[in-house]
Amino acid sequence: WIVGGFYFNEKVNQGFQYVDTGLNAPFGTGFVFTNGGDIETTSWAAFAQLDYDLAKTSAEIPLTITLGVRYTYDRKHVVDFLNYHIPDFAFTFPQSKDVEPSWDKVTGKFGLAYQASDDVMIYASVSTGYLAGGELVGNFPGIYGPETVTNYEAGFKGSFGGGAATLNASIYHVEIEDMQVFVQDITGSRIDNAGAAHVTGFEAEGVFYLTDQLRVNAALSLMEAQYDTYVTIDNRIGVPADFSGNRLVQTPKYTFSLGAEYAIETTFGVLTPRVDVFWSGDLYFLSANSSYDRQPPYSLVDVGVTWTAPDERWTVAAFVRNAGDVDVISNDGLQANTIGLGFGMDNFTYMPPRTYGLRVGVHF
Repeated sequence: WIVGGFYFNEKVNQGFQYVDTGLNAPFGTGFVFTNGGDIETTSWAAFAQLDYDLAKTSAEIPLTITLGVRYTYDRKHVVDFLNYHIPDFAFTFPQSKDVEPSWDKVTGKFGLAYQASDDVMIYASVSTGYLAGGELVGNFPGIYGPETVTNYEAGFKGSFGGGAATLNASIYHVEIEDMQVFVQDITGSRIDNAGAAHVTGFEAEGVFYLTDQLRVNAALSLMEAQYDTYVTIDNRIGVPADFSGNRLVQTPKYTFSLGAEYAIETTFGVLTPRVDVFWSGDLYFLSANSSYDRQPPYSLVDVGVTWTAPDERWTVAAFVRNAGDVDVISNDGLQANTIGLGFGMDNFTYMPPRTYGLRVGVHF
């Protein structure tokens, strides 16, 4: 068993100013946008967990029961401001606020772990989680509520063939209430509380030694993730929208990775060539799930070779990442309509292109 506590206090001051050139502003005039303020975060929690192993009792059942509970309290004190100023028209739109929202929540866990054999463990659990609300400094109203999660999971972990193979697999279902969704739109940034969402999936991973020299690893993820209720403002065109039924952002329906390496013994050391391949289904970067913010399915290939000295002190590794030089979007941030590019232009960030290099290591 374990009993503990947690305390956190942080004070942050931040400021931001944006000076527009007027390239795309009304009447060709520019403006000055300034915001900032102080935010103090205080959080404390008390928790306890008990693992009761029935194998160590007179029942002698290889079953461990886990019970956990946690109480969390969060408070945020925010004093901030926003000022939107158009010099050519002597127009100023200042705002300020002094708020101190707080939240608390009791969360817990119940789990069972059954040791079916020395090499296989089967488990199941249900747990609840909580993510505190907050406030975006300089945003109005800016306050968003907490997110709560209930997670159901079952699976097994096993080692087979005297360690020649290890395999882990699980199924899960997550129910999310008031999901916090970061939104960057044509006017700024905010955090929404989507009414409800869920994620259901399957994961498996394994490592297999097919011979003393050949090692293969694989991992598979299947996932269905969507908003059950989410009524908001479309962040591309700024109109009311209902995204209920849409997929959560950056949640591909499948991913699969496969890797292999082969150790070649030589008189001057061990040479180990390796290949890794990763496949991913399509995904969206915005809750609207439009074709403008979609990354199509893709695959990436990494190759490399490592030399290890006979005394294992020195290693030299040559590698090529993204050998196919595939363009893959990693994020999509919409630009504001004030930079001369119109409404809702996409600012894509990409994963690294083909890269190659050499690493030298020494063990002391």
